[in-house]
Amino acid sequence: MRTRGQLRIAPGTFEAGSSGAMEIVVLHTRADVTRAVLERAAMLTSGLNARLRLIAVHHSADHASLVEELIDLCAGCLLPSTSQVVLAQSRDDGFRLAIAPESTVLLGMLKPWPEAEKALAMALAEDGHNAVLIHVE
Repeated sequence: MRTRGQLRIAPGTFEAGSSGAMEIVVLHTRADVTRAVLERAAMLTSGLNARLRLIAVHHSADHASLVEELIDLCAGCLLPSTSQVVLAQSRDDGFRLAIAPESTVLLGMLKPWPEAEKALAMALAEDGHNAVLIHVE
């Protein structure tokens, strides 16, 4: 039986996990938004043994430039990070399939928050993830 997760909006900090490194999943939507979320993740995880996993979904032939973009984003991140590009017809389904159970997931967005982003965050929480919406200026 799956447990429900949480949906949080711009928390001040994260809680330490029970053991080992805490993995934070960052969903890539736009380079500028993702860059801001990566910076915020470094602040939110201050003092924790955290690492990031950056996930992007695409359904077009633009794979090489997306991979390059993720490599650049990870290189500029202050936390240990890896990236993953998922090929899927639906962005939301691609993200949901790529995320390990009960993950902490950061999703950045510009205000006003698009309904699609809110719906994705709510679906992730319903799946048992800890979904965190990060407002990006």
